Amino acid sequence: MERLQFLFQKYLDNAISESEYAEMWQLLSVENNTENLSPLLRQLWEEKASYEILQTRWNRQFNAFKLSQQFSKQHKIRRIYNRVAVAASIAILSVGSYFFISNHQSSNKKNTTSVIVLHDVKAPTTDKATLTLSNGKIIILDSVNTGSLAQEGAANANKINDSKLLFIGNPATAKVEYQTLQIPRGSKPIQLQLADGSQVWLNSASSITFPNIFIGNQRNVTITGEAYFEVAHNTAQPFIVKVNEMKVEVLGTHFNINSYSDEDEIKTTLLEGRIKINTSADTKILNPEQQAQLNKAGSLKVIHHVNINEVIAWKEGDFIFENSNIYEIMKQLQRWYDVDVEFNNQNIHQHFTGIISRNVSLMKVLKMLEKSSSIQFSINNKKVIIQ
Repeated sequence: MERLQFLFQKYLDNAISESEYAEMWQLLSVENNTENLSPLLRQLWEEKASYEILQTRWNRQFNAFKLSQQFSKQHKIRRIYNRVAVAASIAILSVGSYFFISNHQSSNKKNTTSVIVLHDVKAPTTDKATLTLSNGKIIILDSVNTGSLAQEGAANANKINDSKLLFIGNPATAKVEYQTLQIPRGSKPIQLQLADGSQVWLNSASSITFPNIFIGNQRNVTITGEAYFEVAHNTAQPFIVKVNEMKVEVLGTHFNINSYSDEDEIKTTLLEGRIKINTSADTKILNPEQQAQLNKAGSLKVIHHVNINEVIAWKEGDFIFENSNIYEIMKQLQRWYDVDVEFNNQNIHQHFTGIISRNVSLMKVLKMLEKSSSIQFSINNKKVIIQ
């Protein structure tokens, strides 16, 4: 049906009216006309494997978008969320990852995209992480098969798959030895299970130094960059994360730490449980949905009711931007796509709210940004130039 394809393309282009929007959902959900979409648009529809996965993704996207008053006014998403059928929910999941909104639209917004692409940059598809053992041996993870990687003192290091490592320790048999897992820019996140059963997800341009076994009255690890933790509960042995001059102390909980050196603050966000933030000058206790921010001057403050979905979007395979400026966005793109960024215009004040999959190429991300603003981009090999 040409009409359905026309409306669907307008939706992807962020050019659809409210009446056309309602018409599109009716055609999709009532008549189930997905077979009439073009191969490219149908691929967006069919690329997800199951309804359960799609529904989880929809809930995350909905929670992120509902905070944007502009989005709610333009598309009345609350009303649509309550009324559309399951098929319509699946449809928005398929295309929602490609939708952007600028909170500060430019008066000279372009209707077409003009990203100049000499060499596009694909999303990471391989694991470039390295594991450095206590004896100095370096293991490049994507060069080894699944299975046992090494015997590290009292622990066995095992590669479960391309995105997960597992350490199994025996505290009764050997001394504590430390190793470092490092994820460079342009590499997929890695999940690490520590010897105590705690789970750690490590983002691009990040590292964690950890022991092969945990003995004594504390469990200590050190990180750089960004990591998400699900800590195994052990009242007798608190879990301590060291980040520069800051320590995060937990018994068993879920939290995220963003400590990239190019950011103005170290941000620790609590999802579940309680944690204590210690610096040389201050101590804070966090409850769920709170975030501790430590600036470079050593000042520590707590932010309430943070957007958890935005904080852990990297772990779920998305970029989520909530009123984010272009400088914040480009820092994330630099790490994920392993590119350098050059600003020819240092006076850009536009902000963006939206969500996009981290699996798309850099060109697609920039096109979405460009469509929602007056900013112009060009990609030359591993450099992005912003006009």
